[in-house]
Amino acid sequence: MSLTSLLKSKEAKELRLRFSNLREYLTVNAQEGVTWNSEPLVKPARPGDANYAGLIGTAFDYWLRLWLLQRHRSGPEGELVARLGFMCAELVCEDTKRAQQNACYIERRLAEAEERRRTCLSRSKDEVLTTQVLRDCIFLASLDPLYRAPVTLDKWRNPEADGDLLHDAMRELEALAVLALSIPDRFGPPSLPLWPNPTFGEGSRLVGGADADMVIGCTLWEIKSKAKFTFDGFTWAQLAGYWVLSQISDVPFEIERFAVYLARFGASLHLDLDVLKSKVDLEKYKNDLVKLAKKLF
Repeated sequence: MSLTSLLKSKEAKELRLRFSNLREYLTVNAQEGVTWNSEPLVKPARPGDANYAGLIGTAFDYWLRLWLLQRHRSGPEGELVARLGFMCAELVCEDTKRAQQNACYIERRLAEAEERRRTCLSRSKDEVLTTQVLRDCIFLASLDPLYRAPVTLDKWRNPEADGDLLHDAMRELEALAVLALSIPDRFGPPSLPLWPNPTFGEGSRLVGGADADMVIGCTLWEIKSKAKFTFDGFTWAQLAGYWVLSQISDVPFEIERFAVYLARFGASLHLDLDVLKSKVDLEKYKNDLVKLAKKLF
């Protein structure tokens, strides 16, 4: 289980509902004309294709993390989920020709992508928009399911082997990246410390795994690539859940505000911790969430 799956469980329904009426308290940071229920500035190339949507969302996460690490000079990148996924898949690798071919291909491309990201972090930000960096992000995104779900190497789908899919994904990812770069200060000044994919020690272990998207300064960020500019109470229950885990763990950052970046709109939603505390009893939420986690594990 994980924090996300815990909050999606039927036992957590009442916990989720506590965050269903927060929309009017959110601050919207977006260009003129972009607001609730607006059409996305970057439209999905393949609407209705959930697998493709997941690939693009994860690829954008890989790209954004690389750019922000470079921008905030936050040191070397930690181990990628793509690498962990490949390691997990190798442990259960079936002895088939397709599985062996995929393993050889992944090992070579993964090493190339990791080296390119290390090189990119030592150079100018212009290099994050190169064709090869964007292509690497799409490839890396295809490996995440190997870690998060029981996908074996013989079932792995190589996005670089499908010319039409790769073409659509490259164009869409570049458009999302250009939109993010158009307002760089949205994520705060480069002097702020950055923690990409932070975990929460004892808190993460309590819920069977929890890693947020990023903390910049004192703001906990969630990145969304959905095509609708609508309020989602679950997201705020999840962000508050990460805050809970930070309160019961020894972490190197303080969370004082929350933000959600809507990648297809170039927009972000913000909520200060003090405001959230005035609308939701977070102390009770903390106690109830911890109690439920202990019950389900």
